[in-house]
Amino acid sequence: MRTDSFTLSEEAISAAEKVIKQEFGEQYHHARRYKTKDAGAQEAHEAIRPTDLTKPSIFGIEDQAAKLYSLIYKRTLASQMSDAQLERTQIKINLSNRDEQFLANGEVLAFPGFLRVYDYLSSEDKLLPNLAQGDNLKLTSFTARESFSKAKPRYTEASLVKKVEEMGIGRPSTFATMVSTVQERNYVTKETREGVKREYQLIEINDGIIAQSTPVETTGAEKNKLFPTSVAYLLTDFLVKYFDDIIDYQFTAKLESDFDTIATKNTPWQGVVKNFYTPFHKKIEGAEDISREEVSGMRELGTDPKSGKPVSVRFGRYGAFAQIGHKDDEDKPLFASLRGSLNIETITFDEAIELFNMPRTVGETNDFGIIKANYGRFGPYLQYGKKYVSLKELTPEEVTLEEALILIKAQRKIRRRTHHQNLPQL
Repeated sequence: MRTDSFTLSEEAISAAEKVIKQEFGEQYHHARRYKTKDAGAQEAHEAIRPTDLTKPSIFGIEDQAAKLYSLIYKRTLASQMSDAQLERTQIKINLSNRDEQFLANGEVLAFPGFLRVYDYLSSEDKLLPNLAQGDNLKLTSFTARESFSKAKPRYTEASLVKKVEEMGIGRPSTFATMVSTVQERNYVTKETREGVKREYQLIEINDGIIAQSTPVETTGAEKNKLFPTSVAYLLTDFLVKYFDDIIDYQFTAKLESDFDTIATKNTPWQGVVKNFYTPFHKKIEGAEDISREEVSGMRELGTDPKSGKPVSVRFGRYGAFAQIGHKDDEDKPLFASLRGSLNIETITFDEAIELFNMPRTVGETNDFGIIKANYGRFGPYLQYGKKYVSLKELTPEEVTLEEALILIKAQRKIRRRTHHQNLPQL
């Protein structure tokens, strides 16, 4: 059985007919045989369904499993039931001094059909009162609310899978791997973001009294959504510039279609592979001349007011970072890793300069002198004298002197142990 299959066996269709007629009546039954639109689907596999349709529930299983079973059971029965019938009504309301109209839409469930198995309640109907043409209506309340255009919602793991399936990319067995791979390679991160507050205009009329206000709402909140990282921006720009035909969605879908033809019609595979690999190999050879600077995604943001040197951001081996100065300068350039939600595509000059408000003095001891915390191109670190200790789970803004001493002593102990092991044996 497969999650992407729409096929039910004749045995299951017959069993569903028996249960539907027995539980709901003959008028609720309508035998159906579905076909998937996906040309690559394997129709020989049956859809997931209960093995025994006489059991609407299973005793002794945990809540989540019981809910899943109930969903599969109801879905299977509903697929073999009659259509629901709705009576829809629309009332048009004229205004005394305007050409526009108000519209009221409602519906009444005339026959539940397949909705019967979902325990559809008639109280959910949007009922409208009985009115006749020419009736006068009194305005009791009215609300006019300012609205804003919305950006397209970001993908969740489920909506991303649905999108690639619609585009004909990949196969059901590879969808989960796609989603996990882009996260493991740090192309996207799954995050929940709180959003920001904004005001909107609201005008209300109640019993002839007009009230105007500016309430506050939260906008842009995202829950468990996939956000692209700086790596993704850099990689996408590079691939679009140098391998645009390879990453074209239609190219991917066509190549998979060619593979299906090879599998089903015994078409020689050598020609398909050659047509792809020959131009691809030329592009790879041409990419050898691309400089590292060209693919670092470097952006110049402005000039540092203190040193007069350029401020830029780019992507390096250890992630995105800001830089003051050039690598060829007599003085070494300053580096600061981008942190939080900052990325090389949107970071501003002021945000980049703020990254250099380091190092922070953590404290001073007799044994180690002044201990400082800072961000570098290799990540956050502690510095005492000319020695460095990496900060992994703590940030330079928050690390305390006590925590810093623990890390420093731990590293010194490791260094002494390593030095002892490397001493020549007599």
